Amino acid sequence: KTRFKLILDNENREITEMDESQAYHELHPGAVYMHDGALYEVLKLDLVSRTATAKPFEENYYTVPAGTEDIRILQTFQEKTVERTKIHFGDINVDEPFFEKDYDTESTWIDIPEDVVRVYRSLLLPNGAGELVLNNHFEGLQNAIKNAAMMVTMTERDDINTGMSNNATVQGYVDSGSGESEGHEVVSLFIYDKYEGGLGYSEKIYELIPEVIDHAIQMVKGCSCEDGCPACVGDYTLSKKMVLWGLRSLKERLEAPSGCP
Repeated sequence: KTRFKLILDNENREITEMDESQAYHELHPGAVYMHDGALYEVLKLDLVSRTATAKPFEENYYTVPAGTEDIRILQTFQEKTVERTKIHFGDINVDEPFFEKDYDTESTWIDIPEDVVRVYRSLLLPNGAGELVLNNHFEGLQNAIKNAAMMVTMTERDDINTGMSNNATVQGYVDSGSGESEGHEVVSLFIYDKYEGGLGYSEKIYELIPEVIDHAIQMVKGCSCEDGCPACVGDYTLSKKMVLWGLRSLKERLEAPSGCP
């Protein structure tokens, strides 16, 4: 598989390397990347030589990759309810403008419980442009579900991907207060094949979704970190207990961790 290298500018020293998809999302010019506790600002990404150059970064923050895909449901083939969560399988269209890719593929998608959406939206913080996209715990759910799905189906990172419906971080959610209101706005987490037409991975995930959810819970719960890391929730800035609550809430209604708005 294609590998990209991150090079320290002026010293021509390799900092780390990663696969193509990760490089596109995390090594774009202007990104602040953290490796082994040190921060680097990406200056340039060369797609021909497959290298990114960076310089040391002195501020106390770093950027996190945000989903740039636009997902549309084309057709639903199967539906079922597992515990308190509705699961679907069908065809979707994925538009990735950054990669100049637009394709139809197969997907399993999970309707996120209303109470989880409400709490996660309340935790969002503004970026420099005032957009409420930081501290996004939906991304923690995606990371945990993708890792668990890969384990259960024995797929690789480049075989499947996850994404949220476009309304996930949009404010204005109407909540009945019960957490289980009828007719509420649906927010979904998609797990889809990264190949035109699909290769059957998502259909297998649909069949094994209880195991996927259980594995995701165990992987986050069993991680040795104190409160969230890239391995379990995808980012040091996300709350491990909040992501774990979201995963457990796919199975049963639970009170949100203390300290949430």
